[in-house]
Amino acid sequence: MKIAVACKSILLQKSLELFLKNYISPYKYSDFIISDREISVDKPLFLISKNENANLRLPFTKSQLILEIKSFYKKNFQSSDTKQQNRDLSLLEKRVELLCEKFQKELIKTIKEYYER
Repeated sequence: MKIAVACKSILLQKSLELFLKNYISPYKYSDFIISDREISVDKPLFLISKNENANLRLPFTKSQLILEIKSFYKKNFQSSDTKQQNRDLSLLEKRVELLCEKFQKELIKTIKEYYER
């Protein structure tokens, strides 16, 4: 999980950077943005404010922040990761199936050749 922080409040900005120091990333590499105001970005926005539509309402604790961010991340990204894993598994299964069929044909061919002598 990579997070960029873009807050108008410097105090909130620094607090989030301190609380989330293991997750902070530049905007370019981040999965989503945390902000204290509505901003137009091309990534999911996690809003922290007093408004009812905020993902996390002020005031909050560090544990509330972490729980809400993990929930937000899971809701927005885990499903796509799971779909990708399922696609990868499906491709792997098809490759294994083709290899098994090829092996079976070669084995049958070898057995027939042995007994036809």
